Amino acid sequence: MAKLKDEYPPLFPMADTMEGSLAKGKIVVPDADRLILCDADGVIKKTFGNRKKIPGKMQVHSMHIRSMDNNERLTFEGAISGCKFGQNLYALGDVRRASMIAAKQALRVCGEHEIRARIAPEDIFLDRVDLVVNFRLESEEEVLRVLKQIKRQLIEQHGPTNTHGSTVCWAPKDGKEYMIVMYAKGRQLLNAMQRRKQRPPYWGALVEEATCILRVEVRVRRGELRKLGLEKASDWHEDTASKVFNKYFGNLKLLKVTSSVFSKDELTALPQRLRPVLALHKLGFDLEQVYTPRSCQRHRDFFRKQGVDLRCPSQPENTTMSVLDYLSPDKAVCEAPEWMIKQGLAPRNLAVSALKKIPASKLQNKRKRRMF
Repeated sequence: MAKLKDEYPPLFPMADTMEGSLAKGKIVVPDADRLILCDADGVIKKTFGNRKKIPGKMQVHSMHIRSMDNNERLTFEGAISGCKFGQNLYALGDVRRASMIAAKQALRVCGEHEIRARIAPEDIFLDRVDLVVNFRLESEEEVLRVLKQIKRQLIEQHGPTNTHGSTVCWAPKDGKEYMIVMYAKGRQLLNAMQRRKQRPPYWGALVEEATCILRVEVRVRRGELRKLGLEKASDWHEDTASKVFNKYFGNLKLLKVTSSVFSKDELTALPQRLRPVLALHKLGFDLEQVYTPRSCQRHRDFFRKQGVDLRCPSQPENTTMSVLDYLSPDKAVCEAPEWMIKQGLAPRNLAVSALKKIPASKLQNKRKRRMF
């Protein structure tokens, strides 16, 4: 089992899309077609059920269930909170609880009320867990500007980066172990609703709530969950989601990018031999045309340790930014507004409620820790 760090800032990810299964005897999904696998002699080897859709609240999100391995295993997948509450902008912060909701809903549809009554977290195996954090910025324009800067940095690092519109996806090993997706939540909600004929009555207020949200999703797959010792729902505790989110999001190399404006203090703070390097970079020169590959690598390593990315071109003064300042715990929105909770559209994050009881002095000290 990989060790997760014990120290983390007061940041509470929510559980969005999940995939899991349970094996509690023969469970047949009703009204679902089945695939029968036979050998050359016509002997049945295995049967698999097709996916059955479970419509969510207000028909906004759905969950899918499926019987596998001769009906010995029942699987579920989907945005569990989205299915239960009718939106996934704010989701359950407890992976264990979300898993139990999904499993019990699946068993209810299958008519397995006896199994449903005695199901426990240790009976649920997880194949995928998406942990999400919403960062509220000043405007949608600022959200798009930060995403553009993130995209530029990750592409310049020649990493496993995919982009689509304003969405940025960082997927090492083609996302087989985990991936990190960042996007403008407000735009994503608008695009989703444009494909629907009917919209829930609360959708306008929900889109307004999401307009300034930059969403970060850490999607962890089965292999990584097994390495972490988190393949069962019972393995997830109160602080596990925060540790997992920080572990993988911290793998992103989001550094500062220089601006084209020169500062005397900035130059004098550097060793004499490195001042021309920064000057040439700010003037827009390709360092590889001036220095040898080995020297370029040495210079980039030095500035990387200072938190500066020389792979990304120096930006005009009015566009430069430090991405980490926008993805700090102080900008994270971990709990839904009260109007959504009162209308039953979102859960209350119990971890955040408990945090509010901590003395202000202790909370301030925790917030001083860097996210990465």
